Amino acid sequence: MTYCVGIQVEEGLVFASDTRTSASFDDVRVHAKMHVFEFPGERSFVLMSAGNLGTTQAVVARLQRDISDNAGTNLRTPRHMFEVAEYVGQALVAAQAQVSGNAQQSGVSVESTLILGGQIAGEPPGLFLIYPLGNCI
Repeated sequence: MTYCVGIQVEEGLVFASDTRTSASFDDVRVHAKMHVFEFPGERSFVLMSAGNLGTTQAVVARLQRDISDNAGTNLRTPRHMFEVAEYVGQALVAAQAQVSGNAQQSGVSVESTLILGGQIAGEPPGLFLIYPLGNCI
């Protein structure tokens, strides 16, 4: 079971997550479930995950690759936090589709749920829950 929480307070945002991951009841490991993307003076984001580790790693890898490749849409291009949440939701749906090919045969769920929080310069901080279907609140 994963524990992640994002809280919006007057001073900004607070994030906390555990690092425990397991493949079964006797195979417990440690892996970060909180990922930070910082662009000093411009914007900063925290992405936390619960669910399939392979899916989460695929999402984070895509976000990092889009930044380094200067893709048309990446974490640096949206003007508003909601647009960032939509972009991350699209990356989540694509990652689940990518990972699902191998997992369908074994009956493993590839779904992940994400918490995205952060701030773009000139805007108030934002906090979003991104569902496995890619939509967010």
